[in-house]
Amino acid sequence: DLTKSYTAKRKQFRQDVKTSIKVLNKKLLCIFKTQQKGKSAFQQHAEILQKTVMAQKAAINEAKEISDQFLKNIKVLEDNHQIFDAIEQKRVEKEKENLKMKLTTE
Repeated sequence: DLTKSYTAKRKQFRQDVKTSIKVLNKKLLCIFKTQQKGKSAFQQHAEILQKTVMAQKAAINEAKEISDQFLKNIKVLEDNHQIFDAIEQKRVEKEKENLKMKLTTE
C-alpha cells in the first residue's frame, strides 16, 4: 500500500512537472514570438528612418547646389552690371565731351 501511494505520488509529481514544463514552454514561445515581432517592427522602422535620412540629405544637397548656383549667377549678374555701368558711364562722358566741343565751337 505504501509503495502504491509512493508510486501514485511520484506519477502525479511527474505529470505536474510535465504540465509545468509545457506551460513554461508555451509562455516562452509566446514571449519569443512577441520579441521577434517587435524586432521585425524595429528593423522596419529603422529601415524607413534610414531611407528618410538619406532622402533628406539628398534634398539638402540639392538645395545647397541650387543655392550655390544662384549665388554664382547673382555674382555674374553683378559683374555684368558693373561692366555695363562702366561702358554706359564712358558713353555718357564721351557724349558730354562731344556736346562741350559743339558748344565751344559754336
